Amino acid sequence: MAFNIYDELVNDKVISEQNLLKAVHEAQSQNRNLNDVLVDSGLLSEEALLTFFGKQLDLAFERLDTYTVDPSIAVHVPESFARKNTILPMFLLGDTLTLATADPFNMNTVEEVRQKTGFKIDRVLATKKNILALMDHCYKVNSAKAGDPQENNAIIRQGLDL
Repeated sequence: MAFNIYDELVNDKVISEQNLLKAVHEAQSQNRNLNDVLVDSGLLSEEALLTFFGKQLDLAFERLDTYTVDPSIAVHVPESFARKNTILPMFLLGDTLTLATADPFNMNTVEEVRQKTGFKIDRVLATKKNILALMDHCYKVNSAKAGDPQENNAIIRQGLDL
């Protein structure tokens, strides 16, 4: 029998089978992403869902407002592409780009970033809200061509009310 990560939500008692089936039906009938239905309906918080997926897929879940993100790295991914896919390049270590994503199953986007940048990609999971908050500041910093990394991080922290 094939592994289905959503069945694991039921097996681990994160959600009842009845609620999962209801969400699956709603997602299919409305042509929506199941994760969005689970979160929007209040059955699970986005953080709880991503934390669960992270454990299942061996990916870290991060609260980006506590992370140091290098705004200069955002230039590796066009803002429009990052917004469309809810991803954020966070930092570069050697030839590995760490990418925050709100969708652990969107491997096409990860592969496209890898192909366009030439970097190896490490993923971390983060909520859409966290990604979008940091994205606004990272791309704002880059468009202003701010050069001081400490000043850039101060701008990000200020925008996130840290």
